[in-house]
Amino acid sequence: MFVTNHVLAGAVIGNRYPGRPVTAFLAGVGSHLAMDAVPHWGCDGSAPGGPERFFRVARRDGLLGLAVVGSVLLLTDRRRRVATTAAIVGSVVLDLDKPGEHFFGVNPFPDVVQRIHGGIQRESRSGMPVELAAGALLAFADGWMAVENRRNARARGRRRELSMQCSSAGQSPATLVSWVHLTRCPSHPTDPTGGARIAAAPRPGHRTRVRQVGPGSGTTHPDDERMRG
Repeated sequence: MFVTNHVLAGAVIGNRYPGRPVTAFLAGVGSHLAMDAVPHWGCDGSAPGGPERFFRVARRDGLLGLAVVGSVLLLTDRRRRVATTAAIVGSVVLDLDKPGEHFFGVNPFPDVVQRIHGGIQRESRSGMPVELAAGALLAFADGWMAVENRRNARARGRRRELSMQCSSAGQSPATLVSWVHLTRCPSHPTDPTGGARIAAAPRPGHRTRVRQVGPGSGTTHPDDERMRG
């Protein structure tokens, strides 16, 4: 398949294995073999004009793939960046045979790797729709994961901020009460803390009950209900 599609698949894999670059690299290599076993675009290199057409498409694909690599690593958070880089390298490394043979006349891989990689290929001149569909699907998956990761990062930042507020107020972080799931639900429009509130520790002889409020809780008023007895 196109290098761009392999890069997009590597980005998905790197997101799945944060902090595990070796696993991500091996999964990237496996994804390359699996994708090349799917019918995809190719042209007959022995036909008149075949090599020229192949390398014309390959140059465009390579430039687009480099742009995708830069965009993916720029948008990937630091916790996943190393694993994502390893997964992308694993997903494209087997295609180094083509530039190696074209520019240097040498295939950098041993014969056994060449036989495996060449034996699974299912190329055809009518495989372009498969390439485009695979690229669109993988790009959508990468975009969706980028949005989710950004949302989760903001939620972690809010939790740290609220924990610091709790500590500065002399309360234990255990008293931090969130009534809205910070990573998925919007906060209540009248709540200035973004969906969480610091509950005061109960004084001896008192009991405090904080009722969940906000969207989906069945309660529309933002005030806490505290019962002291």
